[in-house]
Amino acid sequence: EYPVEWMSPVAAASTGLAIELVAPILLLIGFMVRPAALALAILTVVAQSEYIPTTTNLMLIALLIWYVIHGAASISVDFYWARRWRSKANSIGAGLLAVGAWSRRHLALLYILVIRIWLGTSLLIYAGTFEPSIGLATWMPITSFSGLPDWVAVLFAVLLITGTAASLVSYALTFVIAAFMLTGAHPDVTFYPVLLLSIYESRGAGVLSIDQYLENWLTKKFPQFGADDDIDPDDWIGTLRSWIVALKSGLRQIRQ
Repeated sequence: EYPVEWMSPVAAASTGLAIELVAPILLLIGFMVRPAALALAILTVVAQSEYIPTTTNLMLIALLIWYVIHGAASISVDFYWARRWRSKANSIGAGLLAVGAWSRRHLALLYILVIRIWLGTSLLIYAGTFEPSIGLATWMPITSFSGLPDWVAVLFAVLLITGTAASLVSYALTFVIAAFMLTGAHPDVTFYPVLLLSIYESRGAGVLSIDQYLENWLTKKFPQFGADDDIDPDDWIGTLRSWIVALKSGLRQIRQ
């Protein structure tokens, strides 16, 4: 049913079915998140290039690649598995953890840059500022922005490409896209664009952005308001625990 030129029908069906059944379960429990996301991303890339290209595929690929680069957060089996291997300095697991940490620390911010340029360029194409080739258009989520006036699309494109006001842009685009979907003005009803924009909002504009420049400038000018380097944004449980400890401490002082 879904022909792949370089695989036999039986092999393609078996491989695709195995990935579709196993990888989502691994993602759900947060175990071997990177390999599971990579397998699903490759499967979706094949579907995009060999079968019917859709914007939904593109958004899903972008989300899956984020998991390949970033890995799971603290509410996952991988997080606690990593704690166990981190104590074994000379093990293979410790080496893989080091690679994963490097990817999360450096490649994740670079990937945010790629994502915002990708989305910004798609907005420019949607607004008609230039005509892409068929090959390029296949890999640009142009229809995700159906319904936007051209001038609004160009405005959002400039803000995305320059990395300006990441939170404002994310919330505004989420609201607009969701509104068009709910009113039936959008060709696709999918949650993937909202998920991708939520990553952009929570992680910021990344490297080579106006937001980063302003943050660095403000940190230098007002160092007392700088971010705490000891806080791990991926350790949700640790962060929650620190909040509880701070709350208990505050209540104890009030009672005293």
